[in-house]
Amino acid sequence: MDEVATGCTVGLYGSQVKSDVFNVEKIIWPTPCPQRPWPTAKTGGVVAFISGLELTGDAVNDTAVTTSFELMSRWLNNEISVEVDPSSLSSRVERLIVLGDSIAVGQVKGI
Repeated sequence: MDEVATGCTVGLYGSQVKSDVFNVEKIIWPTPCPQRPWPTAKTGGVVAFISGLELTGDAVNDTAVTTSFELMSRWLNNEISVEVDPSSLSSRVERLIVLGDSIAVGQVKGI
């Protein structure tokens, strides 16, 4: 019986030979459930990636980064442009993914 692993749900067809022995004649595998169709995605959506923010937690060192982050936030919300164009890149951003080097580890003095 090397065809199944622990945790598999199967049906076993056979007969009991002794009190602790079952002779398996057939393994009945479950059929997979029907899959729901994927929702149709609207076209034109984009994902924005940012990285290298290097936030330190120090207000003096993070001023440039937080200012840039605020400008990006306003751009993504269409608060910067005079006219809101539905075909503009900022209007099509559906997800914002923050990647590596976003938190900078400063050196601790006295250690």
